[in-house]
Amino acid sequence: MKQAVTQILIICTVTIGIQFGIGAAPEAAWADEGSGTPIYIGIGPAFGFEDFNNTGGINIDEAYGFNTWAGYRFVDFLSAEMNLEYLKGFDFSFFGLDVDAETLAFTMNAKVFPLSRVLPDRVDPFLYTGIGIGWVEVDAGSAGSNDETGFIARFGGGLDLYLTEQLAFQASSSYVLPTGDIYDVAYVSLVFGLQYRFGQPSRP
Repeated sequence: MKQAVTQILIICTVTIGIQFGIGAAPEAAWADEGSGTPIYIGIGPAFGFEDFNNTGGINIDEAYGFNTWAGYRFVDFLSAEMNLEYLKGFDFSFFGLDVDAETLAFTMNAKVFPLSRVLPDRVDPFLYTGIGIGWVEVDAGSAGSNDETGFIARFGGGLDLYLTEQLAFQASSSYVLPTGDIYDVAYVSLVFGLQYRFGQPSRP
C-alpha cells in the first residue's frame, strides 16, 4: 500500500500544481464572461459491486467506502478531473477462511457534458473516462495478507442536479478496469454525493 499511496501523492501534487497554475494564469476569453474560477470539488459515499475474474463461483459481498473528486471546467462542455475512491468489504469465504479485499483507486479523468447547451442549467448529465493507479489488499486473517498495485481505467457517467448556483447533488456510476497484478479485481462503482463549484465558465 505504501507504494500505491506514494504514487498517488506524487500524481496529486503534480495535478494540483498544474491546476493552480491554470487558475493563476491569465483567464481565457471565455472565462471573462463566466463567474469566478471554474474549479469544483465533491465527496460522497461509494458502493462497489464486484466483477472479479477467476472467482470460481464464490459469492463476494458488496463493498462500501467513499469517493472524492476535484476538477477544472475549461468550457461549459468539458472538464479535467481527478478522482480518489476507497472501498472496503469485498468479503468472501474460501476453504474455511474469511477473506476481505479492499481497494484504492486514483484516476485522472476527461469529463464531457454533451447536453450542457440543451438542458436547463440545473440539470447537467455527463460522461467521463480516465486512467490511473489502483491498489488492492487481500486479507485472509491467519493465512496472511497480500497487496498489489497496477494501472486502471475508469469509465462511466452520471448527473449533476444543482440545488443552488454553487451546490449540486451528484449521482454517478462507473466501471473500474484494472490491469497487471490486479487485473482480477474489476468492479462497478455507484456514488451519491455533493459537489461545490467556485465558479463557472461561459459558453465560448
